[in-house]
Amino acid sequence: MKLFVITFLLALGTMITADAQKCTTQTRHMEKMANDANYAKQYEATQARIKVIAEKYAKELKSDGTSCATKKFIPVAVHYDNTGLTAAQMTCLINLAQDQINVLNAAYGGQTCQTSPNSFDSSSGGCFEFKIATRNHPAGSGIAEGMPAVTFGGTYTCANDADGYAPCFIAAWSGYMNFVVKAPDANGTLGVAPLGGDPDSPAPGNSNTVIMNSCAWGTTSTSCAKDINQFVGNMSCVSNFPVNTGGATATHEAGHFLGLAHTFCRDASGTPNNETSTGSLADGTGCQNGAVCSGGCTTTACDCDNVTDTPPQAYSQYGCPGGSANGTATNPSNPGVPYTYNNFMDYVDDACMTCFTAGQAIRANATYDANPGYKTKAQVCDVMAPPMCELTSISATAPVCSMDNLSYTVTVSWVGADASVTITAGGAGAPASVTTAANNGSQVFTYPNTDAAYAITVSDTEMLCGIVAGAATGLSGSAPSCGGACTITAFALDSDPNFFNPECADRQPAYTVFVAWTGGPSNGAMITAAGATSITGGNPSIDGDDIAYVTFPSSVASYSISLTGGNCSFPAVTGAAPNCMLSLSLADPCDCGDPLNVYDGNNGGVLVLYHDIMTIKSGAPNEEIVLNDNDAMIQDAGVIGGAPLVAGAVLGNTGTTPDADGMYTLTMDFWHPNNGMLFSVRNENQIRDVTPMCTEVCPMVRIPTLGEWGIIVLSLLFLIFGVTAVRQRNIIAVKA
Repeated sequence: MKLFVITFLLALGTMITADAQKCTTQTRHMEKMANDANYAKQYEATQARIKVIAEKYAKELKSDGTSCATKKFIPVAVHYDNTGLTAAQMTCLINLAQDQINVLNAAYGGQTCQTSPNSFDSSSGGCFEFKIATRNHPAGSGIAEGMPAVTFGGTYTCANDADGYAPCFIAAWSGYMNFVVKAPDANGTLGVAPLGGDPDSPAPGNSNTVIMNSCAWGTTSTSCAKDINQFVGNMSCVSNFPVNTGGATATHEAGHFLGLAHTFCRDASGTPNNETSTGSLADGTGCQNGAVCSGGCTTTACDCDNVTDTPPQAYSQYGCPGGSANGTATNPSNPGVPYTYNNFMDYVDDACMTCFTAGQAIRANATYDANPGYKTKAQVCDVMAPPMCELTSISATAPVCSMDNLSYTVTVSWVGADASVTITAGGAGAPASVTTAANNGSQVFTYPNTDAAYAITVSDTEMLCGIVAGAATGLSGSAPSCGGACTITAFALDSDPNFFNPECADRQPAYTVFVAWTGGPSNGAMITAAGATSITGGNPSIDGDDIAYVTFPSSVASYSISLTGGNCSFPAVTGAAPNCMLSLSLADPCDCGDPLNVYDGNNGGVLVLYHDIMTIKSGAPNEEIVLNDNDAMIQDAGVIGGAPLVAGAVLGNTGTTPDADGMYTLTMDFWHPNNGMLFSVRNENQIRDVTPMCTEVCPMVRIPTLGEWGIIVLSLLFLIFGVTAVRQRNIIAVKA
């Protein structure tokens, strides 16, 4: 007997509509049953176990519609078949996966069905709780502890075969119900799952995966769900799958994984009562109850899912028959009997797919119990609340030109704080990046005006803030127009011969460099110099053909002065600092034998002023040397009784001829009392202290000079000669 396929193939380029095949689970199942003896044997053995368990539930549990007393745990891992996603996109898809899990928990917790009988409750063996695992992930998965079990890049997805989507067994993720989300296949299939999946058995034909068309995954309540194929595949989900946006397809496929068959015997291909065959399966072989349907799915007695409380149904239903979510339509298998068409295991639109029956719930619970290989909640889930994004918004201002027009800035601000989020400037922006650890913070990124555009990115190591980052505004754009062409033609040291350049500053430890420019002004241009204490004079932004005076402290050994901004570019003016330091020396201080010492002849020749020679050196030519203070009471002439020099008196200048050492020298005589007190001199840059220190004690009476000693000796000789002559004369007189 030829196998009957419940799908039909679409030609490439043909728009996929709501009439496309929905699910290939039972097509694949029946083909395996017909062609794989090992699979058939294993399936029949499992069904025997399921039947025993289901009968026990049906016999022992009350059908009172009470809420679930217990929940059976199903750990979930989600695998996206795509690469090249940004952190924001991955975060959005993680949120989309949780959105789908919320839909599953509502459906398998009896929260969606508004009609009687109720389904998942204590009468069925319990509800199910689906939860994305967050801990003890498989080695090599790359998922951090505490993060959701969601992978990207196709590492853990299943390859398609000739018929399209094909479930597989992912050994690394044994013990999970694995949802593999892929781009739409050529057939437009919404999903496929094993009929009674075993989460941890690699037996032939078994799989632990549910394959999902990305357009039927999640709901439109998540920002990236409306057109998910911007991330997975290249179709427009909104255009091609408009009625599959409520997450019911995953509920349908999870039902297959838990052993539930379609409620119908044959796919009507979107048109009720249309018996067009679209595959290799003959009439009746798609039915789970072969004994009833062996003559084909056309009898009113057909019950193709082995669940007693689902009405016999020959054909699938599409759309929303009856016109409302809770309406009814005539069952083509049982004319005159209202048809309940809102079952998750039919093919109606997501908006109308809302219920399981109690019998389906019993069978799902029995299948779960017959395949007990699921990991426990304690093994794969955190007891603490999952991490959340702590940011609520990120925004950026429009770019602003700097004052010199050489750069522009963009300010990024955020509300909240999350240390796992990094904002990166991109291009030549500075700083290169910043985290959002500071609460309600901001960061100014600066770009050179050569960056024609900026593109600020947001990354998140925990992948929790993608939606916030995706909603950020102003993170990219074009550079603003900052200033016009430079109108300055030259920039250099000023060459005026009337100035020393550089020049030592007046009576302070500093020097000034004079720079000049030709042309201009040029909007935004400015003079800059590292280490300068002041920049005065002209401004190249508003003055043409002018000079600026740049002052540096003497500690700046070399200078560099630039004209920047206004789209101007000139080499920096550089050079060494001038030698403005003052040097002093004293020649033979306090020499008692100095003939220029001054004695008071009216006071017994007492020494009153020492004579010394002061040598003053400076790094600058023709520099004025000034007496700064005169506690030592020096004076510049040996005038007895003369007044000491006053502070501020000009002592002379250093001249214009340098010495061999390159310094300029002033040499002068000065006199001072024998008191050793301090005095100081200064030039335009430096004050230098001097303390005359006498090294010997001079007699207070003046010592005669050599000439005077000669006169004294000669006088003594004359005196002796005279005395001798007088004595001789007296002797002669006596004798006479």
